[in-house]
Amino acid sequence: MISYIFCDVDGVLTDGGYIVDHEGNISKRFHTRDIDCLSRLVKKGYKVFCITSSNDNCTIKKMEAVGIYLIYNCLDKNDYIEDYFINKSLCSWDNILFIGDGINDLKCMSRCKIKSCPKDASKFILNIEDIVISDVCGGHGCVEDIVYKLSDDLRILIND
Repeated sequence: MISYIFCDVDGVLTDGGYIVDHEGNISKRFHTRDIDCLSRLVKKGYKVFCITSSNDNCTIKKMEAVGIYLIYNCLDKNDYIEDYFINKSLCSWDNILFIGDGINDLKCMSRCKIKSCPKDASKFILNIEDIVISDVCGGHGCVEDIVYKLSDDLRILIND
């Protein structure tokens, strides 16, 4: 049974693009439906973690504002999940849904029970066996779309 959800940020919750102003400040666009969906999952008792190799303030501030735990500056997501969750017996790979889009997500996605991605994910990700592919691109509501597709597996209803 899925109890842990790990969601990549750039390319999943955002379209993967950065807007950098003349002072070097970074901005990103998050889709409200995705953030709302993750918040609903937390309220339903799922352990939800956004996990990213970036460490920009806009992602940190956004996740703090909505109360979703952010694992940032994570250069090896597989090792992090293995060290801090699997090896501490908090969960197993069979309890994890991982939503990712890039090559740096590949190892985790190959190990977890349910893996999913936006429709514009890397070809390396799109070719994973048994992957659930959203009909929506990253940053445009793909997390909500994935949760809707998996609602029977996750035993949730988005609208309750």
